[in-house]
Amino acid sequence: MVWDFEGGGYGCPECGKPFTRLGGHVVEQLGWQVIVWLVAHCRRRYRRACGCPVAVTVMAPGPPKAIGKGLVTNAFIARLLTERYVAGRSQSSLVAGLARQGAQISAATLTGTCAAVGRLLAPLEEAVIARSRDSWHLHADETSWQVFAHGMGTARPAGGCGCSSARTPPAS
Repeated sequence: MVWDFEGGGYGCPECGKPFTRLGGHVVEQLGWQVIVWLVAHCRRRYRRACGCPVAVTVMAPGPPKAIGKGLVTNAFIARLLTERYVAGRSQSSLVAGLARQGAQISAATLTGTCAAVGRLLAPLEEAVIARSRDSWHLHADETSWQVFAHGMGTARPAGGCGCSSARTPPAS
């Protein structure tokens, strides 16, 4: 974005002679904008104008959608899954955040969207599990739950995640 004086320059306040351009001073700023938008898709419909034995009316195909008659776009689904499962935001936090941006969406709608996406991803999950089972090596975590239990006053088991035997500090 370019910023300049009104009229495209500056003049001497005493004599009015215009200043000559010297260059510019570039300042970079980081902004954060969250946009929730509503898109209206208009699918054209046509009626047969002849007497041929074909469909009387037809409708143009709509946009590609992961969830057939769902309310949300594919981009919304991607953002929902990222916010919910990567960033770990709660459903109520997502509903409140969307409401602040002007989108009044119920928690039930978000839950239904996540469930529908889960059904779409089920074949992928099965393929990953099958590939892992057929693999020539397996990865396993032998870490005992005691490694993660802080303040229990018990010795942590050796091995697992590379932890050595040591007493855990007492709970404070």
